[in-house]
Formats: sequence, C-alpha cells, structure tokens
Amino acid sequence: MTNDVPPPVEGPRPPDVAQWYEETAAILFVLGCLLGVLRAAWIVAAGPGGFAPWIEAAYAMLLHVAAGYLASVPVRGLGAWLGLAADRGAAPTPVVPAGPAPATAVGEAATGKPPLDAARWRDRLQAAREANDPVRVLELREEAPEELGEAALKELDADLGKWFLGLVHRRLRSGPLQLDLVTLADRVSEVLGHTKDGASLRAALPTLRRGAGLCPRCAKPYAGVWEACPECMGRPEPPPPVIPGLATVEVEVEELDAPSPGERWFLDPDEEPPGAGGRPGP
Repeated sequence: MTNDVPPPVEGPRPPDVAQWYEETAAILFVLGCLLGVLRAAWIVAAGPGGFAPWIEAAYAMLLHVAAGYLASVPVRGLGAWLGLAADRGAAPTPVVPAGPAPATAVGEAATGKPPLDAARWRDRLQAAREANDPVRVLELREEAPEELGEAALKELDADLGKWFLGLVHRRLRSGPLQLDLVTLADRVSEVLGHTKDGASLRAALPTLRRGAGLCPRCAKPYAGVWEACPECMGRPEPPPPVIPGLATVEVEVEELDAPSPGERWFLDPDEEPPGAGGRPGP
C-alpha cells in the first residue's frame, strides 16, 4: 500500500462560453458585410449611371463593413473574458487521501524540500560551526531529524551550548557590545535553555540587554537609570532562571528573641525613671 497522492479529479466543464461569443461576433461581421453589399447594389441600380454611383456604393459598403467589425470587437472581447473566468472557476480540485500521510510527506510538503538524514544534517551543522555562522547553526538545530535519538540530541545540545557561550565571550572581548549579539544570546537561551551553558546565557541576558541600551526584562529600548523600563516596573519581577547542575542551598533563619528590659542599653523615654539619664540602673 502506497501513500501516493492521487491525481486531481476534474469535474464537468461548463459550456464553452467563449466559443458562443466568438460565433456571435462572426455573425455580426458577416451581417455588416451583407448589408453593405445590398446597400451598394441598391445605390448602383438606382443611380443615374457613370462613376459617381459606384463611388458612393463603395463608400456605403465600407461603412457597413466597418460598422459590423466594430460591433463584433466588444462581443469577442467579452467572450474571451468570460471564457477565462469560466476556466478559473472550473480548476481541478486535488483529492486529499483518506489515510494519514507519513511525517516525511508532511514535512516535505510544508518546507518544499526533502528532509535531511542524520549524516547529512551533521555535516551541514559542522560546516556552519566551522564558518562561525551561529544563525545557521540555530536553524539546523531546530531542524534536527527525529532519527537522531534523545541521548545523542542531549549530548549535542550540551556541546552546542559550550560553543555558543565561547562565541559570546569572544565577541565581548573583541569589541563593544552589539545589538545582534544580544539577539543571538536571547535565541540561544530559548533553544538551548535546558543546558547548563544555555541557562548561563539566559541568566546573563539582563546584563547584556542593559549594556546594549535595552530594558533588562522586555528588551525594549530603554536608557534610564531604573532597574527596568516604566512599563516593566509596574509588573512583578520574574523569578531568577534555574541553571542545571547547580544545587540550591536552603538556609534556615533563626528567630532572635527580643532582649529583656534588664539587658537593654537604653531606656524607653516613657519608662525612664527620674534622674536615670536615659540609661538603665545597675
């Protein structure tokens, strides 16, 4: 059993409207010619003789032929337009197969190109890394083939996280902070945020955004001195990102008992006895 899509099924075609209008235009033209011939014959027969009736007859015949032609032109044009409209309305409709299409067919129809196997995908990914093309690396990571496997994909994500983190560090050391680097770090944190290095980039995003003149929270242009732009200051601060591999330490805070009145260094003005001078007695 194959999953080939059957050819389109064509329904019954409507009557050929263009042909009817073409025939009508031809009839009008022939009718004009016939009327011109009859008019010319009548002029010659009723004329006094000589060349003058023949000239008048030729002129009348030309007028009738031109009138028939001018009457047929709009009819022929209307027929051509209606014929094109009928052809567009009678376009064949493809029949969708009843059974579910395989995943490869769906992906091929969506992207217009066949999916890559794991070997070719790895070759292209390695070529993009050697060319220092982080945008292409992210695109290939999002197009990872399903046959790669969860364990191999997890190992590859960890390697890509280290590569992207090193790339960001090199860009920061080589010159001033650019807006495209902040955008790249944002995309890496979305795609590889489940890795340790990707989460580190996500934790550094507020600082990178601030250095590029953006709001640390929403990444909109903001050059103020507050922690975030006025729009974000009205919302609660998001929780800090969780970095995989780092253990959290729970600290227990002991409640301190309030000191007794005898252990206080200074007295309350309302409780101070006369002559105490603000200090408790011995």
